[in-house]
Amino acid sequence: MFGPKAISMTGTLVMLSIAAATNLWAQPAPLGGMVDLPLTISATATIEGNDNGGSPIDIISAGPTQKITTQSILNLIATANSTTFPKGTLLVLDVTGDDGGGSGDVWAVDSGNPLLDVTASGNLTIAIDPDSIAVFQGKSNSSTGAASYTGAYIAVITFTDNNGNAFILTGLTKETYSISAPDKKGNQKLADSITITAVGDGTMGGANAIFSAATVTGKGSGVVNNGPTT
Repeated sequence: MFGPKAISMTGTLVMLSIAAATNLWAQPAPLGGMVDLPLTISATATIEGNDNGGSPIDIISAGPTQKITTQSILNLIATANSTTFPKGTLLVLDVTGDDGGGSGDVWAVDSGNPLLDVTASGNLTIAIDPDSIAVFQGKSNSSTGAASYTGAYIAVITFTDNNGNAFILTGLTKETYSISAPDKKGNQKLADSITITAVGDGTMGGANAIFSAATVTGKGSGVVNNGPTT
C-alpha cells in the first residue's frame, strides 16, 4: 500500500492486478471501498482537577481541558517508541493489509513510506464494526461490478502511550463508498470515506479524563485494474 505504486498520501492508490474485482463488492460491508484511509483525529479532553484534601470540606477544583489532534497523538506515539516522525507524517488506516501488517492496522506514514505500525506497537487500534452489525443501503450491478453504498456501524478507538495518556472512544461510524464500472482498459475507480463521532474516557498525564466531541475521519480513493474489457 505504501510502496512505489502509491500515487499520493491523500488516499489515492493504484493496485495493478486484483483478479475478479467485479465480484468483490457484491454485498455491502464496512470499508467496502477497499482503499487505505489517511486519518484526521480530534477530541477534547476534560481532565479531573486537583483535590485539596480539605476537612471537613473537601474541594475538587475544575480541571483543565486539552485539545487532542492527529499531531498530538503522533507526538505521543513517537515519544513512546523513542523515535521522531518527519513533518507531514500521517496516520493511515491500512484497509487492504498489503503493507506487511494486519488488515485494519493504523500506520504512521511519511510521503508514502511506512514508518511504524502503531497498532502492532500497541499504541492505536481502530476496531471497525466489532459486533458485525452494520446497516447499509445502496445498490450494486453484478454485471459490471459497479456499486454505491452508505452505511452506519459502531467503531472503537483505543489509544495508549503507556505513559499516563490513554483513552477508549466508542461511537457511530457513517461511511460512503463507491466502485465504478470498468472502463475500456479495465480500470475501476474506488472511493471511500468514514466519519466516526465518539465519546469515551481515559487518562491524560495520569489524571482521569473524559473525552468529548471526538471525531475520526478518513477519506481515500484509488483505481483497480483487471485488464481490458471486451
